[in-house]
Amino acid sequence: MSNLTGWPKGEGNDDYDGSELAKGKDGAKGQFENYFGEGAKELAGVKFYYYKLADEKQFDEVKADTKNNKTKELLEAKYPALKDKGTPVTSAEGGVTIPGLVDGHYWFVEDSASFTDKNGRTITDAKAVPFGLKLP
Repeated sequence: MSNLTGWPKGEGNDDYDGSELAKGKDGAKGQFENYFGEGAKELAGVKFYYYKLADEKQFDEVKADTKNNKTKELLEAKYPALKDKGTPVTSAEGGVTIPGLVDGHYWFVEDSASFTDKNGRTITDAKAVPFGLKLP
């Protein structure tokens, strides 16, 4: 994808449910390219802030608060007791490993200011959707 023309699909009203988008095998076009466009690839080096939430009640509150749950600054202004637990970084395959993550409720937001593309340009508008994670 050489530019963002025609994306996100659905003109910002996507019905994407957050599940993994399968990649094609042996040169076949998979769901990932169908969604993001021909030649789309996962981004390596994208950082996320993550927060351990107090309980399911707080998890549900943060999840429903779509005005304040999208960035570190908004989240911490609305919920001052939350402190980020670090900034895991995506691999070349787009995945993240967080060692020692214990059972609980978590919220993740992209650190959009820290990502640069292959030409060294800073990407300042977050493209990753903030998301929650419940373990187990």
